[in-house]
Amino acid sequence: MFLKTIRYIRKAYKNTCRILQNSEDSKVLQGKIIASLNASKSVKDLSEIEFKVFSQNGEDGIIQYLLSKLDIPNEHKIFVEFGVGDYYESNTRLLLNADRNWRGLVIEGDPKEVERIKNHENFGNIICKLCVNLLLRKALIK
Repeated sequence: MFLKTIRYIRKAYKNTCRILQNSEDSKVLQGKIIASLNASKSVKDLSEIEFKVFSQNGEDGIIQYLLSKLDIPNEHKIFVEFGVGDYYESNTRLLLNADRNWRGLVIEGDPKEVERIKNHENFGNIICKLCVNLLLRKALIK
């Protein structure tokens, strides 16, 4: 009986993870559609094209709109974002999810938040406060 319960819990956990991933994929797809519709707009105010997928206040829409007006080669699609907290609400997260050609660096000084980011399967390489200090020292020594 105990083993059946454990198997049931494992299966339920895997299904929940799958649903959450599909939910995130759905949000990204919705963001891509809205961004595509916004790209053809002529706007007078950036608030006209704001939308939120992972950002706090509609920055996803503004960033997507501005990037649609630029021709950035894939090798230059790099970002840096400071103070990302747990990276669930972030201005660059849609870039990573919607356009696989983007890569970047997210920096967070709170070790607890860094651990949360590291433990999330979809978030890339993370540099903690200590690593940033080491990188800066190396850059200054050269």
